[in-house]
Amino acid sequence: MSDEDERGPERPMLILGQDYPDVEDTTPEELRRQEQRAREEIERKRREAQEEIERKRREAEREIAELEKQKARELRERERELEQTQKKLYDRETKLLRKARATSGQKPARVVQRPPSRPLRYTGLRSHGFAVLLAFLAAGGIVLGGLTGGSSIGEETLAEVDSLDQARVHYLRAALEIDEAMAARMAGEPGAAGSVPGSSSIEEALALASESDYYGSRTLEQAEGMVDESIGTVRSLTLWEEASTGATYAVAAYEVEDLYEDDLTWSVGSIVWVSIGLAALLALIVMAVLARSWVSVALLVLGAGLAISLYPVLAGGPTRTAIEAAENHRAADDVVDDIVDQVHDDLTVVYGTSRSSLSRRADYWDTEAYYYSLEPEGDPHLTAYFEAREAVGEAEGEEENYAAAIGLVAAGREAFEAHVSGLEQARGEMLRAMDDLPSPVLPTMLGLGGGVLVVAGLLLSRGPRGRSS
Repeated sequence: MSDEDERGPERPMLILGQDYPDVEDTTPEELRRQEQRAREEIERKRREAQEEIERKRREAEREIAELEKQKARELRERERELEQTQKKLYDRETKLLRKARATSGQKPARVVQRPPSRPLRYTGLRSHGFAVLLAFLAAGGIVLGGLTGGSSIGEETLAEVDSLDQARVHYLRAALEIDEAMAARMAGEPGAAGSVPGSSSIEEALALASESDYYGSRTLEQAEGMVDESIGTVRSLTLWEEASTGATYAVAAYEVEDLYEDDLTWSVGSIVWVSIGLAALLALIVMAVLARSWVSVALLVLGAGLAISLYPVLAGGPTRTAIEAAENHRAADDVVDDIVDQVHDDLTVVYGTSRSSLSRRADYWDTEAYYYSLEPEGDPHLTAYFEAREAVGEAEGEEENYAAAIGLVAAGREAFEAHVSGLEQARGEMLRAMDDLPSPVLPTMLGLGGGVLVVAGLLLSRGPRGRSS
């Protein structure tokens, strides 16, 4: 059988090089792949359709929101215009009614009503005049309280306080040494040849406080003339009073206190400023709650916390300790100063140079009303001095009086030296307490932080957008 017979009529002979159409693969695997591709294509087109729908929906929502915002802005603008117009009409009508009453004496009825005030929740704090006033009052009070609340004292100031206070003690000691020299001269006792009473103490004082050179040099000249045997008693007494008084004036107590008094205070003014600011801030917080400005409420509450934290800083433990130490030092200085003044005044009574009417009283030497603020009870040194005063009062005759005056000055000198040790201890405690004072940086930062939070809380409260009254 030939090849043509085997192929049959339905199977043409294959010719090499001739193109024939592809035969579709209909195997089960290929059919499944085609079905999967069709499903994926359908899913892709469905997603694209959904995305297009979502995009158009968002665009429509944005357009609607913009239209609503635009309408709300237009409505608010129209409301503001109406309110301004109504306010202008009300003010104009008020002026016209005032003129009408002035000319005719009648009171015409109003036509335009008073413009209604918008609720706080629609305007916010920044658009409310009273809220702005409270905010500036709160911020200003807190900031001023923090800036003026520092009480730190520098090392140079402390060193100057120490030197000047020591110089003051040396000058007071020089005054007593001059009194001793005068008492010895009046009693006829010879003094040390060539020596100027109080010179060593004054030189030590000048080394510590050179600015007191005027009083120091003048006191030395007067003391030198006082012990000059060539001058008379009257002139010597005059020079003695000038020298003794000049020594006590060379460095006054207030000069020492002036060095630290401005820095060492209870900061009463600072506390008052913080209290005013805090009161205004609390009122502002209430208004922020009414305005429903919750971000502003949070900021204002933080500002109030910083303001409250200023109180323990302004009147804290270190400041209280330093002030108490300064008061103790002042009290110790008063005792030492009163001893010197008492000795000098008593000597002027003995020598008849006192200008006080009390010196002519018979009970001058045994009446405590004529003492300074010295309390002898419990103090053996002051008790000894008051006993010496009584001895002067009991002495008869000028010679005995002058002799008793030597014991009076000696007792006063012992009391002075005994209390100087207490003064030096009080000075050391005061300087240590002042050195431990906190830096003014902390209250400054707290005050500035509180003020910034208050201003931020005010500016962020603008009222809800899009809401109209």
